[in-house]
Amino acid sequence: MFAYLLTSPSLEKRYKVYSKTPRFKEEFSGYALNLGLTSKDELLKWGREFHGCLSVADNLLIAKAIALFQNRPGLFWLNSNATFYKLPIHFLWPVATKTLDNFFETGFTTIGSLQQIPLESLESRLGEEGIQIYNYCRGKYNTQIPPSPPFFEKVFHEKDLNQVLFFLKKELPRHATNIWFASEKKSIELCQDKIGRKSLTLALEALFPWENLTCLIWEEPRAHQKSLFDFSFPSVIQELLDQERSLTLGISVSRRERVRSSNFIWGYGCGSHLGKTNSN
Repeated sequence: MFAYLLTSPSLEKRYKVYSKTPRFKEEFSGYALNLGLTSKDELLKWGREFHGCLSVADNLLIAKAIALFQNRPGLFWLNSNATFYKLPIHFLWPVATKTLDNFFETGFTTIGSLQQIPLESLESRLGEEGIQIYNYCRGKYNTQIPPSPPFFEKVFHEKDLNQVLFFLKKELPRHATNIWFASEKKSIELCQDKIGRKSLTLALEALFPWENLTCLIWEEPRAHQKSLFDFSFPSVIQELLDQERSLTLGISVSRRERVRSSNFIWGYGCGSHLGKTNSN
């Protein structure tokens, strides 16, 4: 069972979604969910917490299309694809808007109307996208949603503020810039370039006292070292031109820099005007 929750995302909402199902994907418009088996009453009660639009269908394609179309608070449980077929063509969200505009201008105004076009015609005109559209307009969509657990999660039963602060200072990832705290009564989201002792203290004091305190971070760790192929395109060109007109490698004391320069030259080609290159 799939659902789409149309709501403005936040860390607090992300945690509520995660508590319901770890298989979710946060998007700009809301959350795509793989719920598994669940009842309408259970979803109705859960969905009310968000004051948003929650649609349920056999797959994510249909669930999201219905949510985007309804765009109002409530639970919309789809028992039949007939409603999906009647939606305006522009709610076939995986397809590029320009492509849908072209279909609309030629008289295909609903998602179901695209079923009139033979597979051979769609494939010859749009290639792989045409095959996808052939399946989409029939409600076929196989994309699954992998689990999205936080990379740092801690629930404190300890009620001593100073001990919690000591643990956080010791265990929190140094690169963390987005942390969510929640107690029984309220929650706080810290969003800063650098989160230090003062910020953590103020957040904990605002939540104190608590019975249980939850701390979550979903950010991916930042890379400590860039790829050899990752370089600033303009600066590399300027440096090579300024320091070595023949583009001879070895202009840097760093072997890594020589490899980067080599990748640049071989990756983008060198014409006769670039001169001869060496490898030392």
